[in-house]
Amino acid sequence: MNKYIRLLERASIKRKLPKMNMERCLKSAVFLALFIPVILMVNIIVLNQTLIRPEYNKYLCAIIIYSILFIGGSLLAKKSKNAKSLYKYLYRTYFIAIGSCMMLLSAAYFETVGSLFYFFLFMVFFAVVPFFGKNELIVSEIIAGTFMIYFVVVNIDIKMAVAQIILFNIVRIAITAWKYMVTINNMKLQNKLNEEKQVSEKDLLTGLLNRRGLTRKTNIIWPLCKKHKIICGGIMIDIDNFKKYNDTYGHIQGDACIQKVAGIIHSQTRGRADMVVRMGGEEFFVFVKDTDKTEMTLIARKIRQALKDEAIPHRTNSTRGLVTVSSGVAIIKAETEDGYQRLYKMADKELYNAKESGKDSISYKQKIITRGILIEGQMKLS
Repeated sequence: MNKYIRLLERASIKRKLPKMNMERCLKSAVFLALFIPVILMVNIIVLNQTLIRPEYNKYLCAIIIYSILFIGGSLLAKKSKNAKSLYKYLYRTYFIAIGSCMMLLSAAYFETVGSLFYFFLFMVFFAVVPFFGKNELIVSEIIAGTFMIYFVVVNIDIKMAVAQIILFNIVRIAITAWKYMVTINNMKLQNKLNEEKQVSEKDLLTGLLNRRGLTRKTNIIWPLCKKHKIICGGIMIDIDNFKKYNDTYGHIQGDACIQKVAGIIHSQTRGRADMVVRMGGEEFFVFVKDTDKTEMTLIARKIRQALKDEAIPHRTNSTRGLVTVSSGVAIIKAETEDGYQRLYKMADKELYNAKESGKDSISYKQKIITRGILIEGQMKLS
C-alpha cells in the first residue's frame, strides 16, 4: 500500500513539473526580454560601449530573441489541447537555447577580458531558474560538466580561473540539489494536505460530501450563481422511520441501508446535481444550479421511485413494508449573499411538511406532489 502511495506521489509530482518549469521560464524570459535591451541601450548611448563590447551583442541579442519566441510560444501553447505535452518541449528548448548562448558568451568574455563574470551569471541562472526531474537533472549536469571541463582544459595555466570554475559548479550543484529536495518535500506535503482535506470533507460511510464539504463548495459556487442571478434548487431528503429500522434490524444493517439510499440518490442525480450531501444521520441534501421547478420535482420523484424499485425491506414502516423517503423541494433565485441559507431553510421546511403529511411524499411550496410511478422519464399519476 505504501509503495502504491509513493507511486501516486511521484506521478503527481511528475505532472506538476512541466507547469512549474513553464512558470519559471516565463518569468525569466520576460525579465531577460526587458532587462537586456535596457542594458544594451545604456551601454551604447550613455557608456559608449565601454560596459559591453560590440562582439558580445550577438549573444545577448540571441537571448532576447529566444526569450520573445518562448513568450509567444507559451501563450499559443496555453490555447492548445495538447498544452501539457507542449510545455515539456518548450521549456527544454528554452533552457538549451539560453544555456548555449550563455556558455558561448562566457567563453568569449573570458578569452578577451579574463573574467568569469558571465560564467558566474550562467551558473546562477541554471541554479535558480530550472526545476528538473531526475533524468533532466542528469542531462543538465553532463552538459554543464562538459563545459566546465572545456574551460579547465583551455585555461589550465590560469590556476585561479580553474579554481573559481570548479567552485562555481560545486555551489551550483549544491543549490540545485537543495532546491530539488525542498520543492519535492513541499509538493509531497501539499499532496498529503490535499488528501487529508478531501477526506475531511467526505462522509466516511457513503462517500458523499459532509457538512464541511458542503460549506466549502457553497462558498465557491454561490458567488458565481449570485453574479449571474441563476435559479438554484435544493432537495432535502430524509429516510422515513429510520429509528424504527435501526431498532428492528440493528445499526450495522442501518448503516448498509444508508449506503444503499445514498447510492440511489447519487445515481439518480449523476451528471446533474452540483452537490449531493449527507447532512448527518439519515438526512441528505441535493443542490442543483441553473434549474427549475419541473426538473427539481422530477429528480425528487426519480429518487423516490428508484428507492421503491430497490425494495429494501422495512417491516416496521407503515408504507408497504419498504424503506421510503420524504423530500422537500425548494427553488430560489441567487440574488443575495444569504440566499443559500434561505434555500436550505426552505427545503428543510418543505421536508417537514412532507413528513407531517404522511411521509413517503414530496413537498413543494407547502403542497404535496401527487404520488406516482415513473414510466420512461414521465410521471404516470396513481
